[in-house]
Amino acid sequence: MGDVASRPLRFDLRLPASSIAVAAARAVVRAFQRLVDEDSLQRVELVVSELVTNAVRHGSPPDAREIGLELVIADGRVRGAVSDNGPHFDMPDSRPVDGQVGGFGLLIVDDLTESLVIDRASNGNIVRFSILMDLRPIDQ
Repeated sequence: MGDVASRPLRFDLRLPASSIAVAAARAVVRAFQRLVDEDSLQRVELVVSELVTNAVRHGSPPDAREIGLELVIADGRVRGAVSDNGPHFDMPDSRPVDGQVGGFGLLIVDDLTESLVIDRASNGNIVRFSILMDLRPIDQ
């Protein structure tokens, strides 16, 4: 049986666009704890949490209350995507100013990732990210 170094580990989930989605996404990320160091795990958990939270708050209209979450561990990276059915959006043009409340999520994600891409799908958005990390071998 191969480990994550030789075969990708993939999670592909459909989550309800509610607060339970954030907790479920964090639990999936925590499943990686034997594969990566704690710092990398915390980065992935924060990125996923921010993106799923944004999708719950802004991304899914009442008649389409579902969020997609895909995570793949392969080639020394975690690659992920969070999809929603909401209105299209872009990366903020500027950093938040002193006293501003909110609006930090995508900027935090951008700082924590190797790459961050926002794709406009015909029915919403897909935010893709990649985080470079050292993977641990899985005990057989």
